[in-house]
Amino acid sequence: MTVLIVTMISFGLMKLSPVDAATAYLQRNQTPVTTENLERVRSEMGLNRPLTVQYWNWLKNAVQGDFGKSYVNSKAVLPQELSAFSFTARVIFLAGLLEAVLIILIGCLCYLCRNRISGHLISALCFAAISIPPFFLASQYIDVIVVKMGLGSVVGNTGLMRFLPAALCFVPSTSAFFGPLFATNITAQMSLDSADYARCRGLSEKRILLCHAVPSALISIIPSFFQMLALNLAGAIVIEQIFSIPGLGYLILSGVTNRDPPVIHATILLLALSLSLFNILADVIRRVISHSTDLL
Repeated sequence: MTVLIVTMISFGLMKLSPVDAATAYLQRNQTPVTTENLERVRSEMGLNRPLTVQYWNWLKNAVQGDFGKSYVNSKAVLPQELSAFSFTARVIFLAGLLEAVLIILIGCLCYLCRNRISGHLISALCFAAISIPPFFLASQYIDVIVVKMGLGSVVGNTGLMRFLPAALCFVPSTSAFFGPLFATNITAQMSLDSADYARCRGLSEKRILLCHAVPSALISIIPSFFQMLALNLAGAIVIEQIFSIPGLGYLILSGVTNRDPPVIHATILLLALSLSLFNILADVIRRVISHSTDLL
């Protein structure tokens, strides 16, 4: 239902836009913008039909995997979307993996160093890192690391290095936000009666921490963490532009700039589906961790 609402809003916003897709199409093709040409193009694109009819026809075709052809290059939209999604997915997956490792590390360090100067220092650094937006880190990477220091490159990278710089831009703010929160959850878990009972059974503090407190503390932050990954997916628009990665962000920005409704609607649908998938994946991982904790 959420996905349908998002696509409806997408169609509504396109209708409210002052830029006409037919006019933009004629201008791109250097064709005179006359009344006859506008009527002809609108008829060919189906833009002369009521908005509800346009949406229903698009929805029927989308269910069958047909998102139409781009108004810019006349190529099928679906292959372009799948190609772009593969780039964005690799960036977000790599960022999520690094964030998860760093969150666990920060959380454990904050718990072990609680009430110490080092613990307060880690918390202060996390508080400062939360305020650093990914696009700032991306621009600084280009300016400092690549241009001034000459230690990297933006274009021509292959393999892991093509996606790692972009993924690293998302890591500091997300890890700094969830790390202290994870530490607070660990502290709460270590103060429960179940933890005292485990101590009475002779279990070491290390085992209680790693086998019981850490998994239980993870369960409570997993939904918010995956929602943050979904936000990173949407926020990749700017990062992909900076690093010249042809992902979903690059594709939707190109669609908006060139007034390409088929590309815009398909990309928004894919982003909405990805958000729903993240929520489902969060529930699955929560159940797996919860079941594993019960077995320990």
